[in-house]
Amino acid sequence: MIKFLRTTISILVCFSGIVISQNNISIQHLPSNTILILIDHEFHVRFGFKYPVTYQIGIPLNCKDLTAEKRYSSGMPWQTMRTVVPGEKFNGIEAARFDYDSGFAYVSVAFDDQSDSLFIKVSDVNAIPVPATFKKVTKYYDDRKAVVTITADDWCNGFDKWFNMLLPLFRSRELYVTCGIITDSTWCSKKTWANIQKQIDSSYIEIASHSRTHPFYPYNNFISEVIGSYDDIDKNLRLPEYSRNQNSQYVYVWIAPRSNYDIRVDTLLRQRSYLIPRRVSAHAETFSGWDDNTQHFTPTYITLELGNSSSGIGGIYDTSILNGTFNAVKSRGGIYHLLWHPQGIISYIDSPFVRNHLDYISKRNDIWYVNLGYLYLYHLVQLGSSRKVNSPTTAGEKLSAPSFSLDQNYPNPFNSSTMIHFHLSAASWVTISVFDVLGRKETTLLNQQMDSGDHDVLWDAQNTPSGVYYYRMSSEKYSQIKKMVVIK
Repeated sequence: MIKFLRTTISILVCFSGIVISQNNISIQHLPSNTILILIDHEFHVRFGFKYPVTYQIGIPLNCKDLTAEKRYSSGMPWQTMRTVVPGEKFNGIEAARFDYDSGFAYVSVAFDDQSDSLFIKVSDVNAIPVPATFKKVTKYYDDRKAVVTITADDWCNGFDKWFNMLLPLFRSRELYVTCGIITDSTWCSKKTWANIQKQIDSSYIEIASHSRTHPFYPYNNFISEVIGSYDDIDKNLRLPEYSRNQNSQYVYVWIAPRSNYDIRVDTLLRQRSYLIPRRVSAHAETFSGWDDNTQHFTPTYITLELGNSSSGIGGIYDTSILNGTFNAVKSRGGIYHLLWHPQGIISYIDSPFVRNHLDYISKRNDIWYVNLGYLYLYHLVQLGSSRKVNSPTTAGEKLSAPSFSLDQNYPNPFNSSTMIHFHLSAASWVTISVFDVLGRKETTLLNQQMDSGDHDVLWDAQNTPSGVYYYRMSSEKYSQIKKMVVIK
């Protein structure tokens, strides 16, 4: 797991080393019609990338009977990938699909645990590679037209029985559900953890953090709720294949309890490499954006809630509204994000509106059915690969960085807390202090040896009066000062 350094209960330092804009994924066209995809090692370790990603590859027109092959190093033998045929139902697997009329191969493949390289080639019946050109990572898996993703909140002792009754409804229709767990031992007993593991092992389930105690905002203990919840999940569960590699498990989704949220949560999400926070206070059907400051996606929202609402935005019982909304999202090529709470639909488990709607949205060949975390994991690769396709002479290059840089704090102005980001090209002793306008030291946030890379410090200014302040960063060779404003 990504490790973090805690200097006090409110000052946190993270070693992220990842900035999406720095070409974390590069693509080369090699001799012998081979495509090489390279992923930054730390980027790879941080997020895993075990979910298959679809690469659209140009092939000559009027070909037939082609196969796609992969390997993870130049010394490995090539592995022939499964070829899917028109009309075949498949989802989230490694496979190759060929559109001979259009001259494209759609090769869906994941990265390997042990290698940052992925080689792909397309060969004819005589095992001779054909000319192949990387075009893009498709917006959705297998170039599907739209997405269905489903989240469910509040898995804990009180609702465990209902989850075990309801999840088979979705699994039988091959619908994937991302389930938010309330993880504190008083909320989630050993028996409940065991039942959660059984559901994971039965497939179609991704696990999300829904905090440790489902607190009202502001939390009494932000670290416990965000980081502690992640660690509870890691300790008690063996997560699905796409959420783990050889050495780590990944919890990609943070479901904000009661939908409340602030910069302190954002900073802690970065500590544990959560990928996407989910809230419920708005309608959404598109991807949320990547935030370079927090190093995760901005919060995503739901499309509809099924049954009784526990989210405050109103649940839907009407089959025509449910199906009509799905049709509208699909026609726009969007993401249909359905939410349910067990207490909101358990009374309607046999009601037509639940079963009819699930039947209506399921088992379609042109829809990508996916858990929420893997949806955004895929999108992260798409963003990283869209920055630049490198020629062999420039492949693997990284943007140069100064020896020392200090960013403007974010947010600024701010109410109670803010994040300060800085970069070191080499290990150094670093001091960061805060001063008022008269030059009096307010606090020292950091004073210790730091490794090279990107770092974050969170200043909790809850007890600091409104006003203008300055923060100074000093290393062994450099010093820089920036201004920030506290507004209460």
